[in-house]
Parts: sequence; C-alpha cells; structure tokens
Amino acid sequence: MQARHALKKLSDAQLVILARQQLPYATTAYEELMRRHEKPLLSLCRNLCGNEADAEDAFQEVLLRVFHNLPRFRGDASFRTWVYRIAYNECMTLIRRRKDHDDMDDHPEPEAPAPAEAADDGQPSFHHLIAHLGEEDRSVLALRLISDLDFNDIATITQSGLSAVKMRYKRALEKLKPLMENLR
Repeated sequence: MQARHALKKLSDAQLVILARQQLPYATTAYEELMRRHEKPLLSLCRNLCGNEADAEDAFQEVLLRVFHNLPRFRGDASFRTWVYRIAYNECMTLIRRRKDHDDMDDHPEPEAPAPAEAADDGQPSFHHLIAHLGEEDRSVLALRLISDLDFNDIATITQSGLSAVKMRYKRALEKLKPLMENLR
C-alpha cells in the first residue's frame, strides 16, 4: 500500500522509467500510469468510437499496446501524447473495420443520436452533440475539449499540420454552434 502511495507522487516520466525497468515481470508502475490516464482515455474512446462496446474494445487494445511497447518507448513525445496517439489509432482502426464490415454487409451506417437526446442531467451530452460531426472534426474536438490537449499535441497525434488542426477545430466549433443553439 505504501509503495502504491509513493508511485502516485511520481511524474509520468518517472513512472515510464520505472515501468520500463519492471516490465514484464512487475507491473506496479505500468498500472499506476494507466490508472492515471484511464478515465480521459476511455472518454476519448467513447467520443471517437460512438458507442460503449467499441470504446471498451479500443481501450483494452490501448492497454495491451502500451504494455507491450512501453519498453521501446523512446520519449520523443511525452507519455501522454504517446498514449493518446495509440488510443487515437486504435479508435480509427476500429472505425475503419466497422465501416468496412458494414459496407461488406451492405447495411447502412447507424445514424447518429439526435441532438436532443439527453444525458443524466437532462442536457444532451457532448458525445451526442459531436456524433453529428465527421470523424476528423469529432477527433479534434474530443482531443481538445475532452482530453484537454494543446494544438501541438493534437497535430502530433493526428499527424496533421498545426495550422490544419487549428482550422479544423475552428470549423468543427462552427458546425457545433447551430446544434447547441437548437437546444435553447
């Protein structure tokens, strides 16, 4: 218990160093890293994938990929940026697979939930609002507003230019504005 408390005081960078030394034989530092980022990563997966089951699947893949690849993590970017890049890639892969599967089955894609669909507090959730946007718009908004990443990190994660990310963010907000006004 005391060791876990001590791990909570370490920075992500310190935990990465410790986890790289421990894995695969011990997982305490890895577990603390993932516990720290679990909620925001799951939230990102929910917003990108569009449903709970796919989000859970993507998140499980993220856990596995981090576990297997952390010993090779070079630190070119922060751990946070790296793990979000993994999550983003997993979600995009899952979306593409689902789309390919739907195309092969010749079934129409499921419709996005109506903006008036309410969350627990009676207000539509952010997820329901951005579900009406395209994949790239939804990604940039989720990374910026939910995951609280700066534009440089978003550009790294999405492998886009900084100005392209800023423009996509601005345009996505413009598309979101009428949906929010309809709620009033």
